[in-house]
Amino acid sequence: MSILHSYDEKKLSFHQNDQHVRNIGIEDMQTLRGIVQYFEKSVDRSHVYRDIYIARSILVWMSHMVGSMLIDQLPDEVRNLVDSDSYAPGTFHTLCEAAGIKSVVIVGKAKDITFEPGWQFDKIPQASWNSFRCNNTWHLVFTELAIALVSGYRRGGEIVIESDGKRTFQALSSSAGHERSMFSEFWFCIHPKILAIHAFPDDIYSLYLPKGQSVGEEEFASCALMFPAFFQSRMSLLSENACVLMSHKGRCVIHIACPSVKGLKFKYKLKFLKDTGEIGSLNLRALSRMVVFSPGIDDVTFTISLPMLGHYLFSTSALSDDHNRNPECFKFKIICNEIDAHCRNIPQSVTEMGVGFTYVAKEFGLKQPTNASAILKVYYDSDQESASDEVIESEAVRFRVAEDRINEVEFTSDFLDDVENIGFSEVNLNKDKGELEVKAGLKKAGERVLVVKGREIASDQNFKPVLNYIVSSYEKTDDSYEKNVKKNKRIEANKRKRDAKESFKAQLEDLVLTTKEEIKKLYQELIDSEAVASDMDPDKQLMFKESSNVQNIRQELVVMEEDGSRYDDMFLESPVNDLLDTYANERITQSTKSSSQFTKEQWMVFILCIWVAYGFFMYLDNR
Repeated sequence: MSILHSYDEKKLSFHQNDQHVRNIGIEDMQTLRGIVQYFEKSVDRSHVYRDIYIARSILVWMSHMVGSMLIDQLPDEVRNLVDSDSYAPGTFHTLCEAAGIKSVVIVGKAKDITFEPGWQFDKIPQASWNSFRCNNTWHLVFTELAIALVSGYRRGGEIVIESDGKRTFQALSSSAGHERSMFSEFWFCIHPKILAIHAFPDDIYSLYLPKGQSVGEEEFASCALMFPAFFQSRMSLLSENACVLMSHKGRCVIHIACPSVKGLKFKYKLKFLKDTGEIGSLNLRALSRMVVFSPGIDDVTFTISLPMLGHYLFSTSALSDDHNRNPECFKFKIICNEIDAHCRNIPQSVTEMGVGFTYVAKEFGLKQPTNASAILKVYYDSDQESASDEVIESEAVRFRVAEDRINEVEFTSDFLDDVENIGFSEVNLNKDKGELEVKAGLKKAGERVLVVKGREIASDQNFKPVLNYIVSSYEKTDDSYEKNVKKNKRIEANKRKRDAKESFKAQLEDLVLTTKEEIKKLYQELIDSEAVASDMDPDKQLMFKESSNVQNIRQELVVMEEDGSRYDDMFLESPVNDLLDTYANERITQSTKSSSQFTKEQWMVFILCIWVAYGFFMYLDNR
């Protein structure tokens, strides 16, 4: 099982299957059975994953028919399944039944496009979705989200006050949006842990989560709202897992673990809910930039300073080549009961690269910063006289420089937009130690952005920004926040280990099931060949079956059967001894009717290896 889906993505590929479905003609859609028969042309009926392929075909076809001009040409039986009044979960269920696939319609509550962070459980709308079974495993499908996309929806009453580092003032009116056909494989066979964030069934067991991992109504309503791109980018939340965040002294921090930071371009919007406070264009002109973007090597932090009392919405998208159609990652509501007295005036030039140690610095040859934060804290004693020429103690951050770069680069530093000239800094490159030291301070209380620049010595080009740091005398160390982040990192690491174990278990169980199916097929083929074997000399058959080699294997099979009987998933419907007899007959007759090239000894070793692997996993699972 992957982290996104309940099937093994390495084993299944749907490209040709999906294209086949989209090529369906009107002549193939005259009956339900005719539609299913068309789907079956792209997958063998005996294929072990046949039901997954057919279920996928059903969804792709439903998406293909959204708004299609072919609908009016369909007979009533089919048209009623896909017209504007159709019920998508019901259509999926009906076609699954026509294809002989066990499926159910699940009823509960779901966070649709109208959902707003902060809603109580009772306010979340009713919804329904599906599950279907393949190889004794139930797979979840959020049907309506899988077949169509609603874009342009707006709740109204919002004012965009900052967008991608630019201050703005854009009032948004309400809009119902518009629906368009787009198949989203994200919601097909969606991992139960992901669906549990978006949907809550009336029967909690319909989530198919392991015992103890289900959530309650209150936790479902209040948990952070994450969208497909969040999971597709392998992100995880390191800060508070809640869709409504309370600011602390006018600031809010959202911290995300993201192993693919380098390949993503982050965009964000900060909106103010105008019915929760007073805001006007005149006030906005005096506002500082409110969002500080800090992309690390494997994490991203957004620090949001709030200049007005009220409620805000903060949403982020991550653009990449893999999922640029629906890139929204998450959305939070932020409640501000105390304004930030020191809103940061971050220069526009900093917003794209961000602050802190990023991939730009790493690719330039720097590594191992002594300060993991994006902020250099300068301690200021308020009892001292705050004269403009007072020198406040400087703060240093050091980096290792790659050995192959130490003699090729040089550095300098400067403060951006420091009109009052209160910042001072210096850089020291120690080639013997392979270390770069950057020192910075402020001549009076305040906050400024320090940029560290570098260049290739041989290139004779201008210095280019490599690092940005916020140098601040206002910043206070929040030990509780740092502890929570470290705690959440440990939790996420444990989750990844547990998910890896569950994935291994799922793969092993899948291997057992597929092997079982292959053995059943082989068994049937050997039964068919028994007629040939029965014509052989009975004395020769008896001599072979009573040989020491066959007897030893027969004894091994008895032991294997006894050991394997503890695992229900390993149960073979065919009696072991009967299976051995058919193998013996097949060995004597050397029938070409059998498709297997394995000898009986090889089959026994193969089955034994599967049992040993499964037993070893059970041992690990119980430790």
